[in-house]
Amino acid sequence: MKPFRNRVPSLVWTIIVALFLGGAEGIHLVSLESLSRFPLFQDGIQAVAGQRYFLNDVWHWPLLDTKFLFAPKGASVAMTDSTPLLLLLFKPFIVLLPVGFVPYRFWLIFCFVMQAVSAVLALAAAGERRVLALIAGAAMALCIPFFLGRIIHLSLMGQFLLLLAFALYFSLVQGRTWALVLTPFFLGICLLIHPILMLLAFGTIASSFLTLLWMRRKEWRAVARTCAGSAALILVMSKMLGYFRYAHGAGGYGFFSMNLLSPVWPMQSDLLKHFPRLHYGL
Repeated sequence: MKPFRNRVPSLVWTIIVALFLGGAEGIHLVSLESLSRFPLFQDGIQAVAGQRYFLNDVWHWPLLDTKFLFAPKGASVAMTDSTPLLLLLFKPFIVLLPVGFVPYRFWLIFCFVMQAVSAVLALAAAGERRVLALIAGAAMALCIPFFLGRIIHLSLMGQFLLLLAFALYFSLVQGRTWALVLTPFFLGICLLIHPILMLLAFGTIASSFLTLLWMRRKEWRAVARTCAGSAALILVMSKMLGYFRYAHGAGGYGFFSMNLLSPVWPMQSDLLKHFPRLHYGL
């Protein structure tokens, strides 16, 4: 009988190492001493305030609305960068959690772990099989300045989604059926973390359609249908979650700066300063 370590794929061992690297860096940089303490930086305060207000409010429609923001009409916590996916997961269990609980510290550590693991998965999907190369990729992903610098913007720490999008891109180009099935669910999760990350991930995945079309491979049709279905799902989810909601007096776009318009209509752009301000969160 082969030794146990020889029967386990090297990719599994590499992922275990990536889990350790990401967890160690996350725990080192993120304090868990108080689960109700607010961050000290402005954007973090906004995000965590949205988390606390939403978790301590009753359910509303659209799902991400809370009356505690811009009362009495309320507003969507999607516009406070509060990582809606976390809130929807934790809210059913709020009565079991400590008073004043906010989940942002768990989220940050999770992002460090997933940053390393997603780098391994992206490299493996691209065809890399050398263990040292995969581990090096995980370590480099944890050292990217733009990743570490986003710790003040909680939702944007979810950059592992972009690495997973690359993994899906390579898998779609290789004709993996499971990638077609996972794509709509993955993009829905991206939307629940941050619309900008969803937009970037969608563009990365959709580019596999162009790659297949350029290679004249018939799989492009399946990818095109998947992308179209994913776009329809995102529009429906956005409506249900209140991403299109405008709260009077909240400032709209230009106040809520990181949204789907950012790539084409930057906040406070000198090039567009003569155009009227937009007033929609997305």
